Amino acid sequence: MRKGQSALEYLQTYGWAILVVLIVGIVLWQLGIFGSHADVNRAVGFKTIQVLEPTIRYATPDPETCTILDSTDPIKTIENHLNFTITNGGVNYIHIDSISLSGDCREKVTYPASCEDTELSSYVLGPGETAFINHSCCSSCMTLLPDDFFWVNVTVTYWERVGELKVNHTERGTIQGFIEAAQ
Repeated sequence: MRKGQSALEYLQTYGWAILVVLIVGIVLWQLGIFGSHADVNRAVGFKTIQVLEPTIRYATPDPETCTILDSTDPIKTIENHLNFTITNGGVNYIHIDSISLSGDCREKVTYPASCEDTELSSYVLGPGETAFINHSCCSSCMTLLPDDFFWVNVTVTYWERVGELKVNHTERGTIQGFIEAAQ
């Protein structure tokens, strides 16, 4: 009887601490703290609009010259490029009004933007359909270097028809990862 009581007291005393340590460890693992560069590019906070994580790529030119070598144009000035693909994860057609980026792009650009490289293949996405976003950050050469961490906030405003109603939505999320060298 006495041994059973001791075991129960031990579990009550230390069980909660063990549970908290496990929960913190799982949360840190999910945030990518224990991962390598290869699996850190991720999107968090999105619900209906989903970002396909394998398509996230943020490339920057040589910060010394702001140029890269190109086979068609030997010296070509480029800007930082953030590419990713969005998917409609909902059950209704969505009509995208705008996509805004802020954070490590150093400016806020609303789609359709003045940056000519920003493309959205369709304003209307059916359930499961995707659109490729190729955003060129408008500042010509920034201080971000290859292997630097980036953090870009994405805001998507869209509407969907639910019965006879037009329902407006704003969805916010974050794309984060490591800068790659432009090629």
